[in-house]
Amino acid sequence: MTILAIYTSKDSAELFLTEQIDHYGLNENSPDLHILETADKSIKIDQIRTFCKKLHLKAFSNHTRLVIIKEAHKLTIPSQNSLLKFLEEPPTDTVIILTTEHADKLIPTIHSRCRKTYIDPNESNNHNTQLNADDKEVVLDFLNGNFETRLYIVSSINSSKDTQPQIDFLTNLEKYFHNLSKKDTNLLSEPKTLLQIEQILKSTKRITQGANRKIALDNMIIQLDMID
Repeated sequence: MTILAIYTSKDSAELFLTEQIDHYGLNENSPDLHILETADKSIKIDQIRTFCKKLHLKAFSNHTRLVIIKEAHKLTIPSQNSLLKFLEEPPTDTVIILTTEHADKLIPTIHSRCRKTYIDPNESNNHNTQLNADDKEVVLDFLNGNFETRLYIVSSINSSKDTQPQIDFLTNLEKYFHNLSKKDTNLLSEPKTLLQIEQILKSTKRITQGANRKIALDNMIIQLDMID
């Protein structure tokens, strides 16, 4: 999963990154935390190539690997194109965060690979992560992600006061399995798949009946993690 964090205040951006590092159980000395930043005016292609090369090595622990590129607008066009190759096929269980205050300087293909987060300097704990419940890539990121990735996606969709985005998301999870079953008729007879669908339907029912959305969705993630 790749996040483009757009900010107007560097202090707010640093606070956001600190929150994300803490969220994934890492610290500044963690071997699975990788940060690229420069005091120079640009980030050159050789820097990106060297940085990305080491990211393809095996993670040191069972933690999610967190990759941060600060002031991504400093990336030259060749650097952005080089980074794009990494974004297209990132290592497993890797979360990538690009921070910028000049999103217009990033090429469209970088934008298309990212979930956008707008960091409000007045609301450091209320980041407006634009995850669309109808986005097929969000569904795939959720189903293929680890525990932390699933929590991040659900918390982003759960930020709305309206329950409909959560219902839509759960409905799309269910539709995904049924669409796959049209290609593989044996899929719905597999115990793992049936248990996954059961948890999705239970969560949908609980939310529609007025249960606490966060508890219902967090419980679903725990159950799915046990199934995996």
